[in-house]
Amino acid sequence: MKQCQSTQEEAFNYLKSNQDKDVLVSCDKQLAGRGQRGKSWFSSDNCLAMSLNLSASNTLTLTSLEIGVLVSKFFDTNYDLSIGLKWPNDLFYNGKKCGGILIQKNQFLICGIGINLSHEKDYPNDIKSITDIGLASLNSKDLAIELYNFILSNRLSDEEIRNQFHDRCIHLNKMVEIHEDQNKNIGTFLEIGPYGEARVEISSEVKNFYSASLLIL
Repeated sequence: MKQCQSTQEEAFNYLKSNQDKDVLVSCDKQLAGRGQRGKSWFSSDNCLAMSLNLSASNTLTLTSLEIGVLVSKFFDTNYDLSIGLKWPNDLFYNGKKCGGILIQKNQFLICGIGINLSHEKDYPNDIKSITDIGLASLNSKDLAIELYNFILSNRLSDEEIRNQFHDRCIHLNKMVEIHEDQNKNIGTFLEIGPYGEARVEISSEVKNFYSASLLIL
């Protein structure tokens, strides 16, 4: 479809009456795309916005990281583009955010992927660090099907997820600021833990963060 409110909502509504089927929903532009922790996601004029149902990773909490790795590998393999990963679910290109992953687990496990392919107009003033990946000529529907098949054919083990996330992580061994609830912590990002948690060294102590936002300093 050309546009919809949210591919996540479209996928969920379909699955409610088709629970035994697989679904892939994609559109050129989302009018009310969702981000992490209830935030809205800005979609450029030409974007890849897709949602699919799939089985979880062997460790459920690694699923978002696995999909990030597979999206990065897909664009590296097929389009020679280097998409970096920022914990827990952001996609980066040339130092700026170009997309993200959103996993929703309720009655179904639905994975949403949003990537800005190209953009002709200025981005909103309140969005300071966003970009596109410069693929204006791609048909988003064909790209969604291509990426969908790549994901299903290249699922990873827990060890592969963690190792390959580290290979593509843009802040490994760098100073980061972690926001968890109302607390702000600054330290060195060390690695991804066995459950997908961020392991950060703060004042010579390694702390684990399972659900937080991260800023690279």
